[in-house]
Amino acid sequence: MFTGLIEELGTIKRVQRHSKGLSLTIQAQMILEDMKLGDSIATHGVCLTVTHIGKHDFDVDVVSDTVNTSIFKSVKLQQKVHLERAMRADGRFGGHFVSGHVDGVGKIISRTKEGLATRIHIEVPSTLKKGLLSKGSIAINGVSLTIQEVTNQGCVVSIIPTTSSWTTLLDEPLYSHVNIELDMLIKPSLQSSTLDEDFLKKHGYIT
Repeated sequence: MFTGLIEELGTIKRVQRHSKGLSLTIQAQMILEDMKLGDSIATHGVCLTVTHIGKHDFDVDVVSDTVNTSIFKSVKLQQKVHLERAMRADGRFGGHFVSGHVDGVGKIISRTKEGLATRIHIEVPSTLKKGLLSKGSIAINGVSLTIQEVTNQGCVVSIIPTTSSWTTLLDEPLYSHVNIELDMLIKPSLQSSTLDEDFLKKHGYIT
């Protein structure tokens, strides 16, 4: 389990493609301090297992199903990725509950300055739109964000300077693809054919 609060930007130093997916070597610093083999690391929002630890980097494997349903399908050398260690049970919880199981891939279609913040319009696959709720939570490349507006194409999120300083969301070119994970507290209600404000209030998702 993760919070969507990014701890460090890593750098992809090796990409090895094989029949079962990918093996990646990721350069990092801070998160290596207490890393152990088998630890879960959210990498651009995808929960991956540490298979090797070096002095300045670590290795993870990405299985083919994950490759095909995430932006790792087109991962590149020197690409910056968001890193977060699994949350500790004895720590203060921030962000929102993030599982690291990406639901699909979206696309950045516009960015607009609004005061100190930047509004990012993200195109979301039609299969995921039912899970978008204004003022609800969403993880974009593993970053915990609040949906400011639901649109015909997807949703708008707002990035404040603090968030932009420790993520790549303002550096990604327009029309770049991003990993999307819907709010896991909303997902059970998606089985209902009548997901609306009344349903969410009745089941305690909103007040």
